[in-house]
Amino acid sequence: MLNYRLHLQIAFATFITLTIFTISPISAQKDNGILLGQSPNEGTDTSQTKKDNDTEPGGGLGSGSCRKTDKPLKPLVPRKNPVYTTEERPTFWFYIPYSAEEVTSGEFALVTENELDDVYRTSFKLPKTPGIVSVSLPSSLASSFEVGKDYHWYFTLKCDSSEDSDEKVVQGWVQRVPRTAETDRKISEATPDIWYDSVTFLGNRLRQSPKDQSLKRQWTKLLESADLQSIAEEELVGPVQTETNK
Repeated sequence: MLNYRLHLQIAFATFITLTIFTISPISAQKDNGILLGQSPNEGTDTSQTKKDNDTEPGGGLGSGSCRKTDKPLKPLVPRKNPVYTTEERPTFWFYIPYSAEEVTSGEFALVTENELDDVYRTSFKLPKTPGIVSVSLPSSLASSFEVGKDYHWYFTLKCDSSEDSDEKVVQGWVQRVPRTAETDRKISEATPDIWYDSVTFLGNRLRQSPKDQSLKRQWTKLLESADLQSIAEEELVGPVQTETNK
């Protein structure tokens, strides 16, 4: 009987020891917020983290796509977010390396942060010559573009009318902030802090006075702050011609 009890105690002690060593690593990993077999980024809510603006166009380079160019389609926007405007109807600017004859269709879309609702969507035609173009929101959207909210925009070009042709797409974000004396000062000084408004402020003036050297210097300085110096000398050819608004 004594030997039986001794064996039973030894077996029980062994079981407890094995259980502790088996459970402890898992518990330690749970304490660190990482479950066994889980990468360090799993289990972390990153849904509120804004991605960078996509300043390089997506889309293939097959026979049905836009031709290769020395300078690609590029939005005039910094890569890092957030990027601000104070306007109810902000203007968005893009460098287009193609003429109107080379692009069969274009579309600009502004959607809510969760991607569920369109705020604005329009198809358009480009100006005749390559250069920097603008897209403005219509007056009907004055109450749809709300202060303090983020919106996602998409700019798409299609250079072939076939259904399976590739598209060139760039995308980014915009957030509207309240207009104050301080934001007005930043815009009038063309600082990058209120980016969309500063670009529009300078872009419209430079288009009207393309030989104004002071405006040119300010324009170049602003674009350099967003690593856009490669297109600082490109011509501002005007707004796109919108066809349908929704």
